[in-house]
Amino acid sequence: MVKGKIRVFVYGTLKFGHPLHPILESGKDVEFIDRDYLKGNLMMVNMGAFPALVEDGYNPDSEYKVFGEVYAVDAETLAALDYAEGHPIFYKRRKMRTQDGDFNAWVYVLQEDAAEYTDEWLKDGVWKPSPKEAQYVSKVGP
Repeated sequence: MVKGKIRVFVYGTLKFGHPLHPILESGKDVEFIDRDYLKGNLMMVNMGAFPALVEDGYNPDSEYKVFGEVYAVDAETLAALDYAEGHPIFYKRRKMRTQDGDFNAWVYVLQEDAAEYTDEWLKDGVWKPSPKEAQYVSKVGP
């Protein structure tokens, strides 16, 4: 299925139908795996034109959920994503386990010093969902 590829969990502007998704669409060897979610001591915050995840001592037993999509990508596409997300200066990549598909995937998390620029917590854990994503979120529950 995804042998030799790198799994990435996206939750904002990289999702299907959002402004940065063409990076994934134009990748050489990119595969959409499924919708999924993370659980842990995370907060999705509104940065204005995009969301960000803020870590507060990652704890997979926390009940807060962040919804998104999992992709398998090649190394070149991962490098393009890193560039678009400002890794490692603005965002840092962090390995986290998704809950539905039980995938170990890279996730872009806001650097601590950038977190001071927002205070709007997105309590439902989803950024501008498509109709299909809204169905998934209602199935899984907040």
